[in-house]
Amino acid sequence: FQSFLRAFSQWMETVERESDEALELTRIESILAFEPEGRIVNPGSAQDTYFECGLHMLPAQDSTFIQQAFVAFATERGVTVHSDLGFEVGNLWFVPVQGEQAHFC
Repeated sequence: FQSFLRAFSQWMETVERESDEALELTRIESILAFEPEGRIVNPGSAQDTYFECGLHMLPAQDSTFIQQAFVAFATERGVTVHSDLGFEVGNLWFVPVQGEQAHFC
C-alpha cells in the first residue's frame, strides 16, 4: 500500500491544474485500503482455484505500475496471475488468477 501511495503522489505531481483529473482529486475525501473480505463478490466453492480479479486503472494514464504491483502482491501470496489473458474495459483491468482461496484474504 505504501508503494501505491508513493506512486500516486508522483502521479499527482504530473496533473495539470484545472484538468479533469485535478478537479476529481479535489473531491477525494479519504484514501483507505480495502479489506479483502469486503471485496470478494463470489468466492465459489472451497475447491475452486481460478478467479477473476478486477482492478481500477487510472483514466487516460499509463497504469502499468498498478498492474505490476498487483502481480507482485499476488505472487508473494502464492497466487498466479495470468496477465496474458487479462483485458481492459474502460478503467478496469480484468485478469484471471489461480490459487487457493486462503491466499486471497
